Amino acid sequence: MNLGTSLVMLVVLTAGCGSSEPATATTPAEPPPAEHHEQAMDEHHQLTPELQAFHDQLAPRWHAEKGEARRKDSCGAIADFEAKAAAVQSAAAPAGVDAAGWQKAGADLVAAVKELETACGGSDMAAFETAFEAVHRSFHAAMELAIGEHPAK
Repeated sequence: MNLGTSLVMLVVLTAGCGSSEPATATTPAEPPPAEHHEQAMDEHHQLTPELQAFHDQLAPRWHAEKGEARRKDSCGAIADFEAKAAAVQSAAAPAGVDAAGWQKAGADLVAAVKELETACGGSDMAAFETAFEAVHRSFHAAMELAIGEHPAK
């Protein structure tokens, strides 16, 4: 092996090794999803009756083990989800909450439930999970409007 080839191999090997220092987390720690939900549960007494009714419909299904049984149970409850989302949308904004923001949150929840209904019409589990996650996020957006951001604990 000549000096030029040795030098090229040394550069390639050195570049491929990278740093020997251990990786460290650079993002602030967030509570695990279960802990985050427990924080939210502590504040559910502040929910509007319409949001509480939607939560009561969503929570047992959301926290069920992912799989076909969860999909079937959730899809079987579409009519209830639709009625409860419509009730959130038509409810007056809670005191201190911007009416336009509240109306948008209600409309987003109704739209997310409609997307879930569409996903339930098929058999694609990934499409169902994506749509169900959107329902969950939309519920939390409305909840945070009603009770404020979750405090860090």
